[in-house]
Amino acid sequence: MSTLKQCSQQPLGYPRRADVCDIADWNDPKYAPIEFTAPFIAQEPHPVWADPTTVSLWELNARITYSDGHIKPLSEACAFDNTTHRFLNPFGKTGISGRGALGKWGPNHAADVLVTWESNAKCMVLLVSKHVGDSCNLAFPAGMVEPGKTVPATLYAELTEEAVKESNVVHRLFKECEVGIVYRGVVDDFRNTDHAWLETTAMHFHATPEIGEQLQLSITDTNEIKGVAWYDITEVTEMYASHIEWLTTLKTWWRSDLRRLTPCSE
Repeated sequence: MSTLKQCSQQPLGYPRRADVCDIADWNDPKYAPIEFTAPFIAQEPHPVWADPTTVSLWELNARITYSDGHIKPLSEACAFDNTTHRFLNPFGKTGISGRGALGKWGPNHAADVLVTWESNAKCMVLLVSKHVGDSCNLAFPAGMVEPGKTVPATLYAELTEEAVKESNVVHRLFKECEVGIVYRGVVDDFRNTDHAWLETTAMHFHATPEIGEQLQLSITDTNEIKGVAWYDITEVTEMYASHIEWLTTLKTWWRSDLRRLTPCSE
C-alpha cells in the first residue's frame, strides 16, 4: 500500500478510499474507486470558485499545471481518461474519483508564502497555527488562487490575512526580499482525488533585519488561523501537509555559506 497521504488519509466527509496497490497502474481491473464530490460543491448554483459538474474538454485542455515543476497546458502534462473524459492525477491513483472537496477538475492552484529573517544569529521562520479538524498544525501562510487572481497577489493576500498587518513594510518585503521558488508542483494533499488535485507555488522571502523587526504579527482570518509567531527554524520538526519538506529546504539554504547570494531552486 502507498504511504502517500492522498492514498491513505480520509478527510472529514470523504468515503473510505478504495485499496490502491500500484498507484501508477490506471488499467488495474480490480481498482474500484468510489465517486465522490462534496455536496456543497456539487450543488446548484455551485460556488463561484468551483467548476460546474461538466466542463468542456476544450476548457480543460487549456488549463495550466505545474505537475512536472514547469508551467504547461494540462493536455501536455497529464494523462487523459477517455472513459470518464477527465484528466488523471499525476501523482497516481487515490482510491476516490470525482472532485472530493476540491472545486476544480484537474489542478487546483494554491500559493504558500515562506518568510524568514535573521535574529541573534538564528534563522527565524514565520508560521501560523492552522486549525484542521480537531487538531492545530504549524503551517506557512497559504491559500487558494481565486479566479482572476495571480500567484503574487495571493501570496500577499494570504500573508496579510493570516500572519502580518498590511503596511508599507509588507510591500517592501515583497519588492526587496524575494529569494525564489522553493517548490512548484503537485502537493500530496489528503483531499486529492483521481480527477482533482492540489498544486502550489511556495515562494521564499528573506527579510532584512530592518524589515523583519517592523513586520507586525496580526491575524484577520480567525476562522482557520489560531495563532502566528516567529520560530527558530532549527526547532520545528512537524508541520501541516507537505510544509515540513519546504522547511527542510529552507534549513539547507540557511546552512549554506552562500545563502546571501544563492536563491532557492526554481
